[in-house]
Amino acid sequence: MLASQTMSELITNHPAALQFLMTDDLYVIKQTVAASSEVKPVLPEAAVATPPPSEVKSAPVEVKATVKEPEVYNYLGENNKYILLLVNDNTHKTLNSSHLETLLKITKAKGLELRDLAILNMHTHEGSTFEGLKKYFVCGKIVCFGLSPQTIGIPGITLNKPEKFNDVKILATFSLAEMEDNKQKKVEFWNVMKPF
Repeated sequence: MLASQTMSELITNHPAALQFLMTDDLYVIKQTVAASSEVKPVLPEAAVATPPPSEVKSAPVEVKATVKEPEVYNYLGENNKYILLLVNDNTHKTLNSSHLETLLKITKAKGLELRDLAILNMHTHEGSTFEGLKKYFVCGKIVCFGLSPQTIGIPGITLNKPEKFNDVKILATFSLAEMEDNKQKKVEFWNVMKPF
């Protein structure tokens, strides 16, 4: 098939579009039975005829929205077991030392260390969503300490009742400050956290 016949079958003949559609070089190879041993190559420009600029019609250009890069989260731990602990501390960048100590005692009782977890202060990451957190931390479990799961887009989670949302186990519970001052709340949380 000749190059001119191929061009007529295309949906467009706009040079800019053809540049993206036809990524390979085109050559026309003529076979001759003549005794001449000299072969003259045909360059791609000769194979594809481009209309003069005055005949080129402008095609609508589709502009795609830029994809937002994933947010970088400032968190404690190494997230080796994909367990995300969300806290809300409006006075510290990550978490105050007494609450961190309480949290590490709780997780140690479950056989977990700081390197197994990701502890994220949502106060410094307002506007974060469940989908963004799940994608970044690849978490299988999320525990919300003193934070409503609705703030990250998880509807209908009952306090101290583990539930599943989009293949992630979710537990919403009291804040660390509430548990520090109230033994009953601490026991109620621990009874749910043990099997979680």
